[in-house]
Amino acid sequence: MPVDDKVGYVRPELDDLREQTNQLFFNEYGDGIDMQDNQISGMFAGVMAQQWDKLEQVAQGVCHAMLTLTSKGANLDDRAAEAHISRKPETYASTELQITGYLQALIPEGTEFSTDSGIVFATAADVTIATQSTIAGDNETTEPLTDDDGDALGQAAVAANALETGVDGNVMPNTIVNPEEAIDGFYAVTNPEAAVGGSAAETDQELQLRVVYNQINKPNSTDSGIETAIKNIAGVRDAHMVSNREMKTDEYGNPPKTSHLYVIGGADEDIAAAYLHYRPLLANTIGSISATATDIGGKVKTINFDRAKTVPIYITVSLKVDGTVFDTDNGPIAIKQNIVSYFDTLTMGEGVPYSKMFGPAYSQDGVKDVSVALGVTADGVKEQDISISSFELAVTSIDNVTVNFEEVS
Repeated sequence: MPVDDKVGYVRPELDDLREQTNQLFFNEYGDGIDMQDNQISGMFAGVMAQQWDKLEQVAQGVCHAMLTLTSKGANLDDRAAEAHISRKPETYASTELQITGYLQALIPEGTEFSTDSGIVFATAADVTIATQSTIAGDNETTEPLTDDDGDALGQAAVAANALETGVDGNVMPNTIVNPEEAIDGFYAVTNPEAAVGGSAAETDQELQLRVVYNQINKPNSTDSGIETAIKNIAGVRDAHMVSNREMKTDEYGNPPKTSHLYVIGGADEDIAAAYLHYRPLLANTIGSISATATDIGGKVKTINFDRAKTVPIYITVSLKVDGTVFDTDNGPIAIKQNIVSYFDTLTMGEGVPYSKMFGPAYSQDGVKDVSVALGVTADGVKEQDISISSFELAVTSIDNVTVNFEEVS
């Protein structure tokens, strides 16, 4: 079990262990002993070397289990638990639905709506269409919202969650448009913002990085500490804190002496609880979302924050391929999935360089040349980087990615 003072534990190869075992026999019985594999002494040495190798495997595992960046599985969970961190479970995507219906229509909690691709969401509360809504008309006027027959229509917003966990639930804006059953008084539905928060269970690498991040920026009442605490919540992908400690409105429009938290993913109640626990005592929280949490003294407090806005990105990838090598059926699908996987790594305020699309585009065998175009609208793609504001998140989906290919010799 060699331990080097510079590189740490070094596990020897099986062949090296066999040579060392052979040398033990030579030292004990002399150089004349036959250590070939077809001799009893050689067979015995081979068995000893294999058992020695298993012991080295155990020693390596014990050594790695003591270190955050090399431990795996349950050992990593134990290391994280020492820092009061738990592996994030798989989570459900969530969004807000805008439901249009006739007056007094009741849409009960649990009503299901879906995308054209079959991703189903269920409403999280009862919602009633109480009053007629208005829409923008000509010359900056507004007009009453009606159906084709002139009957009054109203609109209401309600939270909704995907029925299945995972990133597939992170659908684009205006894609949840189908009712799964007949509903009295229902007229139309959509999701003005993309669904976010759907994720698979946290991987070892993701948990390792989060443990290290918590060591660097511990959860506390500083801006970075609050961000760390919020990011530890299941389903939260990113968080950004803006505190205005001046006696004047800041550059973002935040009033004096306020704290403004922006979050991607996670449940409102969980975010409010963590935010209340770590925020400075006299800080006034602001934002369009309000949730309640109970402080250490048992008092219920209202906590305000905002969700980051999602910015759908459209990508067109044009390929020149060797038709004898490139998989024309599965290659384009794999490229789309790789691009979507890249977007899953983006954080709030992180732009999209068009050069980052070349890696996924060249990931398939037979690709000889690539050109890429990006845009925030389907008809506005071009060779450009996409800039994102500090409180926005760039998102995409397989439906937003177009892959064209041309076979060349």
